[in-house]
Amino acid sequence: MDDPKSNNILLLLIVSGILLSMGLRHIFGVSAFRDILILVVSFAVFLFFIHLKVVKKDLVLRNKQTNEISYIDQKDWEDIVENAKGKEINFEIIEKL
Repeated sequence: MDDPKSNNILLLLIVSGILLSMGLRHIFGVSAFRDILILVVSFAVFLFFIHLKVVKKDLVLRNKQTNEISYIDQKDWEDIVENAKGKEINFEIIEKL
């Protein structure tokens, strides 16, 4: 599940790494090696955290019409089934988490 807030925070981490390396180079005359090291570390942290997205939901659903994947709680699924009595449900459970 994509979380725009965490993506923005991680992007801010990358930008702050770039600014930190530029600032250190300008103020203290830090070598280019340290600049590259700061950028690599901030990018590595970005890649590490982008793969650690935790989904705290019970079910993985697929919309039959659009093939869009959704994550919902069991209670939400029960509400969908309750509201769709006598109608076709356009979702199918792919996985129970």
